[in-house]
Parts: sequence; structure tokens; C-alpha cells
Amino acid sequence: MQILGFHTVILLLAGVVSYSTARAKPLSFTKIQHSQVTVTKDVVGLWRSKGEILATPYFDNFMIKSQYNPNPGPQGYAFGNRDSDTAGAERILFPKSVVRGYWHWLAPFRDRFIMIEARKKRVAMVSVKDGRVTEYSDIILDLFKPASDSRGEPTGQETAAARKEFLKRLVDWGGDEPMISGLAPLPASWHRRQGYDSYLIATRLPGFSLLKMDCNRKDGLVCMITRNCFVEGLKTELKKQLSGLAISQHRKLLLMADRKNHRILGFRWDNCHHIPLQGEMKVPQKLQLVRGIHIDESDHLWLSTQGPDNYRNASVYKWKAEDWSIKN
Repeated sequence: MQILGFHTVILLLAGVVSYSTARAKPLSFTKIQHSQVTVTKDVVGLWRSKGEILATPYFDNFMIKSQYNPNPGPQGYAFGNRDSDTAGAERILFPKSVVRGYWHWLAPFRDRFIMIEARKKRVAMVSVKDGRVTEYSDIILDLFKPASDSRGEPTGQETAAARKEFLKRLVDWGGDEPMISGLAPLPASWHRRQGYDSYLIATRLPGFSLLKMDCNRKDGLVCMITRNCFVEGLKTELKKQLSGLAISQHRKLLLMADRKNHRILGFRWDNCHHIPLQGEMKVPQKLQLVRGIHIDESDHLWLSTQGPDNYRNASVYKWKAEDWSIKN
């Protein structure tokens, strides 16, 4: 049977990093270019779409769309206006058939957005204009293969063992936090085939560093994990502390937030079989714990937090590309 129109997604394991050579390059609180006071204080997913910022709350059934002016001038406002910090922001409600949940992560998909329910492992196609959910399904989790390497494809025995271990880990997962902890589109030049859209998804499930997932819309939305990839330099003892995922195509980096240690970790993308740790940068202590990360088309860094800080009263922050770096 030929499978057409699939869209590739990668799942990245959350864990703890241990290394001795990385030197932190801190983000500066004073270098924040823009910050946003949001209509909901606990913000998770982020995406910049031209003159708008899309964001998701920790637990609900809506997304937030905010007008954004990247060049407000000395008397202007990047978000809101003189009378209201939240002017230009609106809640985009999902239909009643979509129950409240952990709709944390979003990324563009053609003329819509793909959204992930982080605990139930469901995927939906959502219209940003009106919140209409056109397609909605569970992710198929047990049909993947381990990543190929210089020796070629994995054996049938290796594939069966990997699937068995993955399903065991999935059944045993009992974390307070949802299993999926981040989403970002994978650049076409990295690992995309014709007819595929590609994503990376971070997870807190121990024992598996990367999984690729393909999605087909031919007969309704069908998504399945198809390949296991590998990240080097991770430990899983404190798997719950990583959150968010972003890609800098220009720097060939994957970014994840180590919430407990107030830092951003960077991993170099070589290929599906080799994603080594590159280094870190510290997050300002004045910020609340980081929920999400986004890198926009200009390589600017955006962070969302689980609550507002005591200085700007914001939950979303932006640094220009020249003001952030991962050092090793």
C-alpha cells in the first residue's frame, strides 16, 4: 500500500544534561527587546506569524492571538496600547466538541496550524481565524523503527525490541506533567521529503531520544511514529525539568529549556542518528520558569513562562538574534 501526503514529526526526549566543557552565555534581562503582558498568565506554546503572536495556555480549549508591531518606535507599543497592555489580543475558542485539555503546542501546517494535546497524545488541525478544528485524531505510537546508521537499517529483532520497550515506557509513564513537552517545525533542508511536512516534538518519556512521526490527510488525519532518532548527552533521572523546543535553522541548533536550572540547552543537528549536545545559556533569574521556546524567521528568540515577572509583569519575551548564543 502506498502512503501519500505524510508530514514528518520528531519527538525529543526530555532529560538532564551532564557535561564539563560547556560554558554558559547568559541571556540579559536588560537586552529584552519586547515583552508581552498576556490575557492568561501561564503561557506555553508560542508562534510568530507575521504581525501576530499565537500562544496557548497551560490548560484550556482556546489559543490567544495578539497583534504585534516589531518596530513600534520610541513612542509606540509592540503589544497593546496606551490604555491597555492587552489591547489587540483575543481568545480564539475551539468548538465545544474539543474539550479543555493540555493543548500546549502549535506549529503551521499549510493554511492552518497543527496542535498537540500533550497528555492524551492527540493531534488536531486548527484554523487560526475562527478556531475551527477540521481534523482530529490519536497518534499511532507502535509502528516505528530505530534510526538507520552507517551499517544500514535495523534488524527485525532490533525493531521489535525497541517497540516493546517504548510501549512499556508509555504504559509506565505517570508523571504529573504531560508527556509531550515541545513542538517545532523541522526545516526542509534538514530531513524533508517531497510531500512531507516535518516537525520536532519534545517528550518527557524516558528511554527514547527522538521519534519521527508521519501524518496523512488523504482519508482523514492519521499520524504515526515511524522512526527513532538519537540525542547525545542526555540523562533521564530528572526527566520532568525540560520544557519547550525550538529550532534555529541558521545555527543548526535545537533548543530546550532546563526549567530547574534556569538555562537553555542547545543540541547540534547533524542527522537523525546524531544530535549531540552543543552547550547552554543561562536564563535571567528575574523570569518565572520557562514553558516554551520559539525562534522566528529572523532568528530572534522568544520565551514563554508559567507566570509574569515582578518587573515587566510579562509572560512572553523576545531577544534579538545578536543577543543570544549557545556556547561550549
